Amino acid sequence: MLLSAPVCAHAQTQWTLQPVPDAWRSMPRNELAPIDGYSWYRVLVRVPSEWKDGPVRLFVEAVDDARSAWVNGQQVGINGTFPPRFRSGLGEKGRFDLPAGTLKPGQLNTVALRVYQNDPRPNFSVAPPVLIHTELMQGIRLEGQWQYRPGDDPAWASATAAEFSIDPTGMPSDTEAVAKGLYQRIDKVDDIEQFAARRNGDTDPLSPQDALKQFTTSDDLSVELVLSDPVIAQPLFMTWDDRGRLWLAEYRQYPDPAGLTMISRDT
Repeated sequence: MLLSAPVCAHAQTQWTLQPVPDAWRSMPRNELAPIDGYSWYRVLVRVPSEWKDGPVRLFVEAVDDARSAWVNGQQVGINGTFPPRFRSGLGEKGRFDLPAGTLKPGQLNTVALRVYQNDPRPNFSVAPPVLIHTELMQGIRLEGQWQYRPGDDPAWASATAAEFSIDPTGMPSDTEAVAKGLYQRIDKVDDIEQFAARRNGDTDPLSPQDALKQFTTSDDLSVELVLSDPVIAQPLFMTWDDRGRLWLAEYRQYPDPAGLTMISRDT
């Protein structure tokens, strides 16, 4: 008699490519579903030699999960708390200053995220991770293809060029590199927080007049700007009262109300 143990569907799962941050809008399903809630994402980053000296910060916007950030096999930060005392990192800053010696300037570096999900709320639109040299004001935006794998193995925090099918002696173009999960394009950073929060295709806020120009309507419909307020920000609620007045509630200090200290939170 031959006996065989059942094999988990995840057992043969290898690295696949997933678009980040779009992949974080919902929890992976079927054969890509996390194993016991755990999964890993990782990319390669070619850091310029000029980044040898000075501070570098990794920005990882929080989602409704727990996630730790790793650079070249070293944990550099965490959003939320992993089991057994799981707590979502949603609302946390996700700004991690890299210790000296973590990066390898002029070489390929691994940036990885260890993720734990527990029935997360979906459809959060977040920015991709970015690396910023805060003195040179240069940034590398990690938006595009990432290697993804369900499961949990600390060894996945490091990777080689061969694991990304990349020849380190002949680097591909920026477009070809991103398609494989390699990032090397250097952008000029004017405002650190705006750069960290922006996705490809995002634009600066438009004036009411410029926003009106963006409307496209059918021939029998027109749009007119009757009233605008240039100082309204973070509107939460609008309503008309019985006297025809429009009332609007704002949350201008979201997510950090001035003068308040958080003493507890839900999960």
